[in-house]
Amino acid sequence: MNQQDNIRSNTRRDFLRTVVGSAGITGLASLGSASATAGGPDSSDFRAGKATDRIYQQSLRLRKNRGWDVHEWRSWLAGHGLDFKHTGDEVTVKKPTAHGGPSSQRLYESTARLYMTYTRGQDTDHLMVEWSLDDGWSSYAEPPEDYVSISFEGSYYNFTDGYDEDYGDYTDSAEGIDSLGHNYRVVSYNADGHAMNSVGRFGSWFDTKLYATGGSPQTRQIYMDYHCRWTEETITGFVVDSNGDGGLNFGSEDGHWRAETFTSEAEMDNGETYVDDDPE
Repeated sequence: MNQQDNIRSNTRRDFLRTVVGSAGITGLASLGSASATAGGPDSSDFRAGKATDRIYQQSLRLRKNRGWDVHEWRSWLAGHGLDFKHTGDEVTVKKPTAHGGPSSQRLYESTARLYMTYTRGQDTDHLMVEWSLDDGWSSYAEPPEDYVSISFEGSYYNFTDGYDEDYGDYTDSAEGIDSLGHNYRVVSYNADGHAMNSVGRFGSWFDTKLYATGGSPQTRQIYMDYHCRWTEETITGFVVDSNGDGGLNFGSEDGHWRAETFTSEAEMDNGETYVDDDPE
């Protein structure tokens, strides 16, 4: 495959009022494995060779030091024998005006790119979640910080004890909200600061540790949301429905939009087909 993920058309649910709609939702396949219901991160034939946590952690250090994008990083994983699954999605959204709200006179369409990469390890599995935004948003990215979340049905995965999340540039743990649930994670992203110090598309990532405990590759799904804010709205909590679809609840529908995607394991692309040039 080439450096871009396959994009398929689909629609899940209505976005917030400033969102145009989804350009497509692709699948995130074989995150755990067909046999993961036996329990624990080693109960799978997911990998053809062994992916060790040591090598994976090395990839994160190299990515931070060398500034790799998602495709360069995935190429390194493939070139070093780590077995992973991956997906990408483009979501079309409408940017707010410079004054902080939607406008029928100034309503610019743009795309958010959302990526997930699931890598199988010896002691734990790894889920890399990342996003990128158009450079044109640099005039519109405003405080306060944005939020990025993942969620899933609680019986399908467990977060691995004893591991902290790893964060890319301008990304950190979300303060002041309930960000560490048993079936979700929320991080904060300083889009305003990043936009002002970037040329071209800008974005970041976070990495968390988990493993499959139930369901099947066809039923296990992970949901990802990017919450863009341009006003200080009250956040009333994070809610996950019975399917594992979660998101932040705000005090009103003004001053923010949401770009979102979801994926089942059986739909994801195999990392062995990743043919980008391996970074040095």
